[in-house]
Amino acid sequence: MRGRSWWVLSASIVLLLGVRWYYWQRIPLCAEDAYITFHAAIDSSWRQATTSPPWAAILRIWPWPPPDFARLTLGAADLALFVIVWRRLPSLQVLAFAVFWSLPFFAGSMLSGLETHLAACALLAGGGILGIAALLRPDTALLALAISGRRWWWVVMLGVVGFLLIGWWWAGSPLPNTIGAKFQSYGLAWGKGWGWWPPEAFGWLAVPIMGFGLWANWRLAVPGVAMIAGLWLLGIPGFWWYAVGPLGLCGFAALRLIDRPWKLGLAMAFLACGVPRQHERLMSRTEDEGRLADAGNYLASLRPRGTLLLEPAGIIPYILHDLKTVDHVGLVEPWMAKRRAQGPGWMTDAISRYEPEWMLFRHRDLADLGRAAIGPTAPFRSAAEGQEVLGHYVMRFVTHAKIRRGEKECVVTRSSSLVALERRRP
Repeated sequence: MRGRSWWVLSASIVLLLGVRWYYWQRIPLCAEDAYITFHAAIDSSWRQATTSPPWAAILRIWPWPPPDFARLTLGAADLALFVIVWRRLPSLQVLAFAVFWSLPFFAGSMLSGLETHLAACALLAGGGILGIAALLRPDTALLALAISGRRWWWVVMLGVVGFLLIGWWWAGSPLPNTIGAKFQSYGLAWGKGWGWWPPEAFGWLAVPIMGFGLWANWRLAVPGVAMIAGLWLLGIPGFWWYAVGPLGLCGFAALRLIDRPWKLGLAMAFLACGVPRQHERLMSRTEDEGRLADAGNYLASLRPRGTLLLEPAGIIPYILHDLKTVDHVGLVEPWMAKRRAQGPGWMTDAISRYEPEWMLFRHRDLADLGRAAIGPTAPFRSAAEGQEVLGHYVMRFVTHAKIRRGEKECVVTRSSSLVALERRRP
């Protein structure tokens, strides 16, 4: 018997909306990386910085502010997905899916403003809607192709062609600059992506969910597990949103196991065990993003001029969108990524090339100037070179820091703290 009972749909939507509304009140900002695409939607000089030209194009043509429109669109996608699931699956599986998709991890995904959530909804909806997943991102295009079968593969290929054509029109290249920039800047650490087993933002629940998915419906779960394994094998940094589609597929595949009321109760208790960890990670990420916004607003109050060289490249450049900004990874300026791949000293050469009036660093990047905090190449050729180059700048503020009373020492409380430097005046 399929889940056509109206109370099942109503209960599922009430649970979904309740959880989404709770977190919407507690998470005022979208995800840090979402603001890169938002920036690309309002500033043509940032067009090549987005991984999803179709998503940026949609945000650009709509008159609403990108963060608001993105959240509302992703919320609407959730509701549409629930109606599709309700029409296709038995009642017990619909209720199990409602609990699964209401986990803090997926609530944070919907509120992130990232296109990965919309692509994940398209993957789970299946059928002809798989073309949307292929249209939005390269990684979800691979997942869509893997699960499309003989009937819908052509729809997926149409989505891929659409992605390439829109990318060509949007940024002058069919493939996003972000792919090459991240590989050149971060490099590959073969077999060292242990943050994906399990994905840190999802927690330990991911491993049994992948196992249950393989047991219940291996055709649907294998692509998701293979994607997570690939991220581990390549040593890809732990960008949590990469896991939304793969884990969504694994959880959706595991629904086949829910065929008795007691199994539904067991599944709900099992999923509830992972809520505290996911909630903690989501709130920690929200706090960090709030600190970035505070730093951006404070920097804006200083009326900066010239060029800003910085990392990270999301919220702060979006706030300061009238200021020319260059990010360390090379999302905006491909030269940065190419120079990082050539060897140490890329920061020295970047400062010489762009002559920034302002710079923002992660504190961890300044802890040892002669070594690379992230990626294979150090920003300076030696600590002495770093001290000499940065000697032309003065520190203006530090986030996540405390100054002890009666002392001049600045105690940084997080390695992700931001240090703002301004060029010394002659």
